[in-house]
Amino acid sequence: MTPFNDHAARSIKTYDRYAGPQLGFVEQVYCLRLFGDQDDRTLIMLQNQAKDRAVSMAFSLKEMPYLTQWKNTAAEKDGYVTGLEPGTNFPRNRRIEREHGRVPKLAPGASRHFVIDFGIHTGQEAVRGVADRIAVLRTGRETRFDDQPEKQTSSK
Repeated sequence: MTPFNDHAARSIKTYDRYAGPQLGFVEQVYCLRLFGDQDDRTLIMLQNQAKDRAVSMAFSLKEMPYLTQWKNTAAEKDGYVTGLEPGTNFPRNRRIEREHGRVPKLAPGASRHFVIDFGIHTGQEAVRGVADRIAVLRTGRETRFDDQPEKQTSSK
């Protein structure tokens, strides 16, 4: 887990908790490298506080090894929203992403295929089932939090 910028770094330990709408909230963005199973598949979920409603995404880390979390708990009229974005890289300047080896190249006329399985879960039992599957992915692994945003490796 790496904060996108210094602003997000100040709140990295609460990346997974959402407050109610806050007037003047400034968006926080986090860059994640996720745990996967033996087939390099992962599962993520966004659930409500009551843990009786959730949405999930399952996808291949071979296809999309990175996840960007956009957290904007601004006032509702300003767009209270979150984004969970699997990708082939993070949303930084392409030059910086290239320096870190995260810009895949395609030959002319080539294409890539990505599969994301979306789930909508209602009821505490259904949500708990997804949470249990995610817990299995995390078993024996500890999340590492970077205190600072990732820096570019050169001054080009």
